Amino acid sequence: MFSFQAEHRVFTGDGTAWEKDSSHVSLFDCSKLAIGSAEASLAWLARELAWPARDAPARRVAVGTDRYLRCPFCARVFSLSDRNRWGGGTHLSCGQRIDIVEKTP
Repeated sequence: MFSFQAEHRVFTGDGTAWEKDSSHVSLFDCSKLAIGSAEASLAWLARELAWPARDAPARRVAVGTDRYLRCPFCARVFSLSDRNRWGGGTHLSCGQRIDIVEKTP
């Protein structure tokens, strides 16, 4: 018995065909894309391991209506909309985990 692949269907020698299981399909078209993605992930991990506050406990910080706050670890002021500084719970410059508390007027 033989089989061959055409687009998203697998055909076998007995004339049957079925949809290919997408869980075995690579997200990348070539190895260069896969290597680039892996290198970017490793670079992110290296930056994360270099954060001085990565093991510090989470701190609660009040944020005003302007959506700016001061990091309790490194004292830098940054905007919650700055994707280079705020990771949705972590200050990306130093690694301090921050729980946001809204200021009451």
